[in-house]
Amino acid sequence: MNDIISFLNSHASVRQFTEKEITEKEEKLIITTAQRSPTSSNLQVYSIMCIRDDAEKT
Repeated sequence: MNDIISFLNSHASVRQFTEKEITEKEEKLIITTAQRSPTSSNLQVYSIMCIRDDAEKT
């Protein structure tokens, strides 16, 4: 149980973009993980945006 608590307490949101592209497999894994992640009040509400155009990222 301590490993789970440590992992959850280490969570941080980072909103930085890099030039590195991700694979379609990595993208699907990220989306699946986000869909299954716990949320406030256990509402499971989420929005996922996939933006590939650099001009749209700013």
